[in-house]
Amino acid sequence: MTPDESRNILLIIIQAYPQFAKQASKELYALWADKLKKGDFKRTKHLLDKHIEASSYPPAIADILVIADDRFEKTRQMISSWNISVESTRKPSLDELPWSDEMKAAFKQRQQQKTYHVPNNEEFKKKAF
Repeated sequence: MTPDESRNILLIIIQAYPQFAKQASKELYALWADKLKKGDFKRTKHLLDKHIEASSYPPAIADILVIADDRFEKTRQMISSWNISVESTRKPSLDELPWSDEMKAAFKQRQQQKTYHVPNNEEFKKKAF
């Protein structure tokens, strides 16, 4: 997050929670700015908006800070590399999945195990009476 974006977050907090500004010091603002620089602006602002809607108390840094992280993007790229559409209703075959042979064998073994049927209320009543 840029310094301007950090200031934007702090200004929103001050506007939504005037008591925050009354209790804050330069050291507190410096702490917030230092911690916010590690964050993702859009996601942090989204959490701040949700916090404002839900709470009458100012947030703690941990309540709203979303660390800039590319795990979501990496996951999306990995799924795309599997050449499997997330929206697809077709289940991929076991051979299409990027799993180790050991994992595929364990999955096949689990599929072949007998599963047990849990009766619904009607079936249970018929058997019980």
